[in-house]
Amino acid sequence: MPWEEMQVMPDPLMIEAWASSNAEMAVKFLLNEGSQQTCVRLLNSLEEGTDQGEDIRRLAGRVQAILQVNRHQAFSIAQNVLGAVLAERHYISAQSAGMKNKIWSCPVSPVRELGGHRDVERRYRRHPCPIHEPFIVNGAKLRFPRDYTTGHPEECVGCCCLAIAERV
Repeated sequence: MPWEEMQVMPDPLMIEAWASSNAEMAVKFLLNEGSQQTCVRLLNSLEEGTDQGEDIRRLAGRVQAILQVNRHQAFSIAQNVLGAVLAERHYISAQSAGMKNKIWSCPVSPVRELGGHRDVERRYRRHPCPIHEPFIVNGAKLRFPRDYTTGHPEECVGCCCLAIAERV
């Protein structure tokens, strides 16, 4: 079957992550102010773009089409919102797969390192966190990196860390 004719089945976990309060909270925080209608338009547009396989440049273009922001701000918004959605999707997937523990992992060469995240990585590498318990990051309780629902956006914006699930 040619590639063009293949049908991609919707990922129910991705749909759930896009519909979550985490994605909405990320948009609300990143916009600082903005109507509920603008938040919904932005989320719907970014979801549509990811469903169509668009790269981050195109997603940033979608952000600029909705908001009056420069290209750098559009990239930042697109990256942070998409990161929040993907982090939650991974968390939901790990729970569904019956994973028992998770560890915090920082990128080797982050563009910007958030203070304390390396210490969190070292702590949870030695003592993995049970999947249903939050990570403690600078006093914030996060289910996964980029968990905006906790009210600690300073630990989320610009974070490139990952939660890696383990069966043990």
